[in-house]
Amino acid sequence: MRIAIFGLSGKMGRAVSKLVSEVFPIDQADVFLDFSVANAVEEHIQIAKSRKKPIVIGVTGLTPTTYQAIEKAGKEIPILYSPNFSIGIALFHRFSKELSKLENFTLNITEEHHIHKKDAPSGTALSLAKALVPLQATIETIRQGDTTGKHTLHFDSDAESITLSHIAHSKDAFAKGALMAAKFLLGKIPGIYTLEQVL
Repeated sequence: MRIAIFGLSGKMGRAVSKLVSEVFPIDQADVFLDFSVANAVEEHIQIAKSRKKPIVIGVTGLTPTTYQAIEKAGKEIPILYSPNFSIGIALFHRFSKELSKLENFTLNITEEHHIHKKDAPSGTALSLAKALVPLQATIETIRQGDTTGKHTLHFDSDAESITLSHIAHSKDAFAKGALMAAKFLLGKIPGIYTLEQVL
């Protein structure tokens, strides 16, 4: 599998590159990984479309216009977008969806990241809140230290409470999931895929 990485010099780009034997130029790639910045994603989608290659997108803070571009491009190439590539978070989503069936519970999501993270709330917290409808979630954002990522769901009712938490200890958790996603996309028909499908 020959991978080209957009955002190779960033934290995620470097983490992924450490796990592969070689990072290939755009013209030689079988699949693209995008860990760049939000305002570059649409350009990278166009590059993938022009070469008829799949693309894995892990950039957060995207605009509605960029989400529309992803949906449109998914009619021509395979795309997997996720705000978080931890396999643990994919399972976390699955477990939390079961808890969303609870009645008379409130939901609070706490997300904690390092002080340099640009978007707040995190894309993962927003995706969890969306997945847990009909529960109305409040999101608490914490930016401190060098925390890689911590997400906690607090389900509360008058009778009981449930807490579910996920902590990422290093970027390797995300890098391994991104590579699994890239391998998953090879040979797939055009469409929008999710990390849960990779499982």
